[in-house]
Amino acid sequence: MEGIERIKSARNNELKVGQLYTWDGHALVAVPPSEQVKVPITLEAMDAVRKVRSQSTREGFRPCLMVTASWMLLAALSEVEDLPDQVIDYGLSVYAKLSRRKDRS
Repeated sequence: MEGIERIKSARNNELKVGQLYTWDGHALVAVPPSEQVKVPITLEAMDAVRKVRSQSTREGFRPCLMVTASWMLLAALSEVEDLPDQVIDYGLSVYAKLSRRKDRS
């Protein structure tokens, strides 16, 4: 509990609601917002990203998941003519699967 007491005693009245802080050993320090956006995806899509990432590994270079998924999205946008319609169709199939699972439980 000693660490918690140190944090409480060092706490500043200027802390902002909604701001994330970290303890540096002496004071609470504001954590800067991340420039990376986190988007939830289906397991099926994650498997596809992992597969492409694996196939893209060459000579010790392995692209991170963010780069792989970002490029896949950008490539699909420029390559697939009816992408919005396909997104709707895929969404309907995902929601239908979820609905069937819910009905079974």
